[in-house]
Amino acid sequence: MSKHVLYPLLLLLLLLDLGYSFHQHYHVALDGDMAGIILPSEWYQPVLNDPFGLQVLLKGDRYAAPNRFFAHWTMSHYFKATPFLFQRFISPIDSIYATAALAKTLIQLFLIWLLASYISGKGNPFRREFLVAAVLITPLFQTSGYNSLMGIIDKSITYNFFFALPLGLLLLFFLPFFRSQIQEQKQTFRPAQIGLLFLLAIVLSFNGPLIPGIVLIVCPSLILYQWRRKELSRPLLFTFLFISALSLYSFFIGLHNAENFAHTISLKERYLLVPKGLFSLFTLKLGPPLLLSMVMGNLFLLSRFKEDPVAQKILRVAKWIGLFAIVYILLLPLGGYREYRPNIVRRDTLMPLFLCLFFLYGWSAYFLIYHLQPRLKKWYLGVLAGFLFLFTVADEPIFTQNTCERQGLEVLSRSTEAIVRLPVDCPVLSWVPIADPRDSEWNAQLLEYWGVTKGKKLYYQE
Repeated sequence: MSKHVLYPLLLLLLLLDLGYSFHQHYHVALDGDMAGIILPSEWYQPVLNDPFGLQVLLKGDRYAAPNRFFAHWTMSHYFKATPFLFQRFISPIDSIYATAALAKTLIQLFLIWLLASYISGKGNPFRREFLVAAVLITPLFQTSGYNSLMGIIDKSITYNFFFALPLGLLLLFFLPFFRSQIQEQKQTFRPAQIGLLFLLAIVLSFNGPLIPGIVLIVCPSLILYQWRRKELSRPLLFTFLFISALSLYSFFIGLHNAENFAHTISLKERYLLVPKGLFSLFTLKLGPPLLLSMVMGNLFLLSRFKEDPVAQKILRVAKWIGLFAIVYILLLPLGGYREYRPNIVRRDTLMPLFLCLFFLYGWSAYFLIYHLQPRLKKWYLGVLAGFLFLFTVADEPIFTQNTCERQGLEVLSRSTEAIVRLPVDCPVLSWVPIADPRDSEWNAQLLEYWGVTKGKKLYYQE
């Protein structure tokens, strides 16, 4: 197949995959945190009133999510505006699912673009290098299949605003430094670009639960490493010190998160749960161990390229990622305990490590495709095709996952009662079925705001 045919075909495959992903996301049910964050509820209002947690610092206040302002603000404003754009063409109920699907698809596209840019060194989606890199990592983004164990785009729309999107922004922050330090591309850090990086540092430091911890592991380590090698540049020093200082402050005010005090077990017990969580994650389904095996196999093949500087660079980065993974996992129990995350380790808390695995697999595979000897390359491409095919077919279509919830919303939209008994036994804009109408207060307000109901309609299920 000629290159003139191959690369348009790769682009078409990527567009089809994004369309398929939107279809998948459109048929996923809503989650139980949406109303409280979007309106917001009284529980989350304080964080929107105090973006930088000054009440925690100055008065010792304790409230929910004090260091996550930008995640709350972004999700709230997005869901207050976007459904009404869709309602010009579709029903209010459909507009909610379309709004959630659009956000998930755009975040997925953003992450694919970032990873492909890191892997290929090219950010132009029409360059063949970029397309090859994007095709290598796109099947790893699972909506069904292995989503419960290694999903980056979570089925819960809320989690995407608090985990996947901030991690994407962090990758964007590191991208120019990766290009200049690792890929040795000439980067001109003009004042305007430095200013944008400082602004992004502020947003990142108060945006999601994982970012401060990651920054405090990575940035001081890289400053020290570059200083010892006498390669420390001023842009890296100033921006990394700035985001590290903000992250340290964010981490401090995060210790006053009221959500951390609802359920707790001892620190020793939390550490004892970590091996159990890791074992479950890598033994329940084929996806995670297969990805890890592919990475290890690629690194083994790379070790044969002893004279190639790029191969050796990939191996060195892999060692740094391995060290980061160890430190990161050891620090996880310090983040507190949640009943819905009983083993501490789960796909959301390990999302940074899975993104690292995606990147290592993609970067190493990209190198091997272009540098293996023809005979070995033939076998490798066969294995790689099988790997990608398995992940592609594992992501089975979703058609009915939100059907029951839709039926409940339809009943609410047609009802004339102030309190409605729903004839469905599935959660409706909730984590669990609602037995007490008073527990639907915030959901009822949000559904009225979106125009799903005429007037506030509390509801319950039996």
